[in-house]
Amino acid sequence: MSGAPYNTEPIDLPLTGSEQFDSGVASLDDWLRSTAVTMAKANLGRTFIWRDEAGLIVAYFHLTPHEVSQEGLPNRNIYGSRRDRPVPGYLIAKLALSKDLHGQGLGTRLLTQALEHAAIAAKHAGGRLVVVDAIDDGAADFYRKHDFKDVRSDKPGRPQRLFRPIKDVFADLAPILE
Repeated sequence: MSGAPYNTEPIDLPLTGSEQFDSGVASLDDWLRSTAVTMAKANLGRTFIWRDEAGLIVAYFHLTPHEVSQEGLPNRNIYGSRRDRPVPGYLIAKLALSKDLHGQGLGTRLLTQALEHAAIAAKHAGGRLVVVDAIDDGAADFYRKHDFKDVRSDKPGRPQRLFRPIKDVFADLAPILE
C-alpha cells in the first residue's frame, strides 16, 4: 500500500529480528518465532513482515489458501450455485502489530496489505472469500469495522470467524490493484 511507513516483505530464512517482537498477545508473538518459518518451509502459506530501521520485526500477517464450509454463510450469490461445496478463498491466519505501534492506524494499514495480497492471489488463482478467525472480541470488532461479516456458528469455544467476499475486496482496492 502506498504511503505505509513500512515495506511489506516475505519473511527471510532464517528468520531474524523477531526476538523482541511484542504484540501484547503471547500466542501471536510465539507463533512468529516458533511456527512462521516451519509454515514457509512446508509451503503452507506466506508470512509477511514489517521491519523498523534497526531491522526488528514490528508487524506481520500470515496468509494461506483456504476452503470455507458454506455452513453459516448467508445465502448470497457470491458462492456459486452448489451450497454443498466448500468455497475457495484465503485465510488471514495471523495479523499482529507491535504494541508500541497500537493506536496509530497501522493495524488498518497492515490489514489492507494482507487484503491486497489475498486479492492478487485471487486474481491469479481464483477464490471467493477472505476469512479470519478473530482471536478475541476486540479483534472481531476490528474486522467488523473493516467490513468483515460474521459467520454463524453453533460450535462453542470456536474462534469468531468472519469473512469478506473477494469481489468487495477487489472493489475497495481497485486503484491499488491496477
